[in-house]
Amino acid sequence: MTILTGQEIAIAIVSVAVMLTFLLIVITRRKRRAFRSVLPRPEARSAFASRLSQMFRQDRGVNVLLSELEQVLLEADLGPRLTDDLIARLRALPKEEKTPEGFKRALKIALSSYVRSFPSPDPRHGPMVFLILGVNGAGKTTTIAKLAHFWKSRGKQVMVIAGDTFRAAAIEQLKVWGERVGFEVVAQTPGADPGAVLYDGLSAAKARAADVVLVDTAGRLHTKKPLLDELSKLDRVMGKFALQQERYLVLDATMGQNG
Repeated sequence: MTILTGQEIAIAIVSVAVMLTFLLIVITRRKRRAFRSVLPRPEARSAFASRLSQMFRQDRGVNVLLSELEQVLLEADLGPRLTDDLIARLRALPKEEKTPEGFKRALKIALSSYVRSFPSPDPRHGPMVFLILGVNGAGKTTTIAKLAHFWKSRGKQVMVIAGDTFRAAAIEQLKVWGERVGFEVVAQTPGADPGAVLYDGLSAAKARAADVVLVDTAGRLHTKKPLLDELSKLDRVMGKFALQQERYLVLDATMGQNG
């Protein structure tokens, strides 16, 4: 039986630690490359609009047109329930309106009835803060990018706080979106206290007169009480600033084309 000295044990521990660190770096780099390779491209939206426009320009049978429209709407992430309802509305149109132009007009009206306007920031009360919540992999970070684009396109100054300090490459993912969409990201190092990140981010948002602040959070299940307690801490931090607040729960945002 070989007995190792204290120095030999220390060397072995250091060697294992170096190997684990190296493996973590390799895995993180691969995740970053994989993430960059699957980001949705701008041409995806133009391709959808092009298909929709081309479909309504062609005078074909009602069943053929509605069948193709159903497929396009599902691929556009509208979901099966909403898609079924829209197709049913179009089928119920009077015979004289069942033309490509009639379907197009009716589809616009039907979709408009589902739209709910976002709460509008009131500049008198400082930035409006959106806390984005959800389980792991639901699509919180990608949803933040979409919301940031929504507000940016309406002339609002947007700031994003990288409160998910746990997931590998989460901060880098937000920074990539920030470069693409054009918003500032307030972040610290991975593993930092999310409450401290949120406090610094909200302070910066007030100082820079941001209109909208979107806060990313780590994914967590409702059955994990210690993780939910961390959300309570974020809530207390937000309460210190007395800003306009909204909380959005992201559910299955990665379905459809994103999936």
